[in-house]
Amino acid sequence: MPVALDILHLFPDLAAIGRSKVQDYCNAWVQRPISRGYAIAQIVVDDQLLMYIRLGATGATFAGDRAFFPIDELLGYIVDRHFADADKRRELHATIRDTRRRWAELGRHYALTVGRRGTFFITCKNPDCRAELETSHQGVEGQTVECPPTDVTCPVCGSTHTYDGRDLHLG
Repeated sequence: MPVALDILHLFPDLAAIGRSKVQDYCNAWVQRPISRGYAIAQIVVDDQLLMYIRLGATGATFAGDRAFFPIDELLGYIVDRHFADADKRRELHATIRDTRRRWAELGRHYALTVGRRGTFFITCKNPDCRAELETSHQGVEGQTVECPPTDVTCPVCGSTHTYDGRDLHLG
């Protein structure tokens, strides 16, 4: 599991946007060419406003053993989408640039996780069947999925079993 990044905590105005809206902005940013260019596969924002960033298995930009992630681009995107007042946007962009220049001074060392992205599957729990059933969910290798137990009937053998997030795996 990747390290939790407390980046949003450095910017109270961004943290005040709230988890759900920040997650929406991150989801949209991951679809942008700059994100794909750095092989960003997923950004998850949790309830404590910690960010988890996963890179795709190929295409990431590395400097030695460190991956490059354009965090100021992501934060700038959030600022530009959320704040209508031009003066507020300029102020926040300046704060982000200043903070980015001071990472080492602030003692910030962040880590990303590299992993394969794809569709989650479940395997039928009937030992005589073991069919691979495709779900509608996407994720990244090693991702922990939290979901309530759900009964699923296998379309191949007709048996019904209970599945939860621990049963999901990439196909």
